[in-house]
Amino acid sequence: MLARLHVTPPGSNPFGPSNRNWWETVGLRPTEALLAHQDLETIDATASQVEAVVRHLARLSVTEPWHDDATMLMHLPGFGVVNAMTVLSAIGTIHRFPKPSHLVAYSGLDPRVHQSGDSLRMGRISKRGRRELRTTMVQAAWIAVTTDTHWKARFAALEPRLGAAKAITAIARKMLVTVWHILTHREAAHHTAPETVARKYLRWASEHRLATSQHLSRTAFVQLELQRFGLNHGPMTIHTGGWVMRLDAYTSRASGP
Repeated sequence: MLARLHVTPPGSNPFGPSNRNWWETVGLRPTEALLAHQDLETIDATASQVEAVVRHLARLSVTEPWHDDATMLMHLPGFGVVNAMTVLSAIGTIHRFPKPSHLVAYSGLDPRVHQSGDSLRMGRISKRGRRELRTTMVQAAWIAVTTDTHWKARFAALEPRLGAAKAITAIARKMLVTVWHILTHREAAHHTAPETVARKYLRWASEHRLATSQHLSRTAFVQLELQRFGLNHGPMTIHTGGWVMRLDAYTSRASGP
């Protein structure tokens, strides 16, 4: 509608709350104004529903049987509560997949193989299996290649030869192999920085008052999650949001004399 009227919307999100008054100044005709008003109401209703789903997933992420696996996946770049829980729900138990190639095939990220005589050629991905798993891994891959030095370097090496679309698919496939190793062997990725993970766990603790729901301070929540994953090797200082959080090596209390 705006393109048809040659109107440039304000800012990066013309549908956000801060720009709602702007719509009254565009000079839309009555029918256009009605349609715009109804579309904005639909956006608000959908946003509320999405927030309810995210809040529910966040609460599930700190309960069994999800908690341990969610802690493990959340340390990866590109994985927040929604991506972690979506992947876990699609996978089920990791023991269903004896090899990482089985999980890749289940996601549909495996390349098709074209064979003719003695020649063997790898084609496009099969797109068989769980679509939401495949989509989530691609979303996580795009975040990883823009925020994490390890995956950014892997993408930079692949993109000139494959192009962006195929390169990001390859990164998503490699990240899914990493997911298999993490969930199977219960260990962090080799290029993991504990400070970066602690910042992610702090956001996790703050979302929807998860730390409070566990009767913990945010600092204690982060320390326990780092310990759960074996990343709390010693004191560290986390700078985030304009303030500083100091973490000590956490040791849970043991019962008995």
